[in-house]
Amino acid sequence: MLCGIDLYKLLNYKSNDKHLTIVYSIFIIVFIKNNAKKVFRKGKCDMVPVIDNIETGNNIRRIMQNQGLTVKDVKKYLGLGCLQSIYRWMNGANVPSIDNLYALSNLFQMPVDEIVRGNRPKIEPRDEHYYSMRKRMLAYCRLSKKYLSYD
Repeated sequence: MLCGIDLYKLLNYKSNDKHLTIVYSIFIIVFIKNNAKKVFRKGKCDMVPVIDNIETGNNIRRIMQNQGLTVKDVKKYLGLGCLQSIYRWMNGANVPSIDNLYALSNLFQMPVDEIVRGNRPKIEPRDEHYYSMRKRMLAYCRLSKKYLSYD
């Protein structure tokens, strides 16, 4: 199974032979379409965070149930033409577009990161102590630069 450096070499492969370049391009497209998410999800090659469609769909379904929203309510709020799009999201066949995720975050009153699920570890917000300490450090650096200049 290709991973990391091998995939990087293929992506950056250049040849004078047009037919060989086309074959490599087709291979890369087919490989990424069929295997990339499987490889990333198994943890063998954690190059980039990948959205898990099924987990995201389950999460959207859970949030809607907790907030008492129906598929028709979401459809009306987003201004979609049919209910099928939302059912596809909930079943994991598709993921909402960025615009729809942004609107869903407003509807659900939560950040987009709490709606989307993937293989990335959760990012914890820094506490107030960190910011006050950073502010004091920057002030100290400015003062020390001002008073300790060697001009």
